[in-house]
Amino acid sequence: MTANALPSTTAKPLRLWDISPPVAPGSPVFPGDTPYQQQWAASIAPGCPVNVSTITLSPHIGAHADAPLHYDPQGATIGAVDLTPYIGPCRVIHAIAKGPLIEWEHLAHAVHDLPPRVLVRTYERMPVEHWDPTLAAYAP
Repeated sequence: MTANALPSTTAKPLRLWDISPPVAPGSPVFPGDTPYQQQWAASIAPGCPVNVSTITLSPHIGAHADAPLHYDPQGATIGAVDLTPYIGPCRVIHAIAKGPLIEWEHLAHAVHDLPPRVLVRTYERMPVEHWDPTLAAYAP
């Protein structure tokens, strides 16, 4: 490579899929958690050049990763967690309608040659307007 040569750009671009459900009034939250609320403090109008609002919500609304602080009093806050583990190739393992507990037998068929990230899909279509009391969890 000469001093003026650029590295090859033939690498395949990384494709990102946003799997986040919408977050709005009525979004499901774990029973007892704070529901999403938005209050407008200012709206664009003559004499006001901006929209400004206040939102209140549980950190458990929508798609999320729990901060280490959620389980450990000395754990890191989510703002201090490195994003690198969350971005990159992954495998989606379908365990649709296998609840209430996802067992090893529901996942074993797809655990060969795993990339560093795994997502487990438990819904054909996730409810986005109400809490599902039959939400699947992982068996110990």
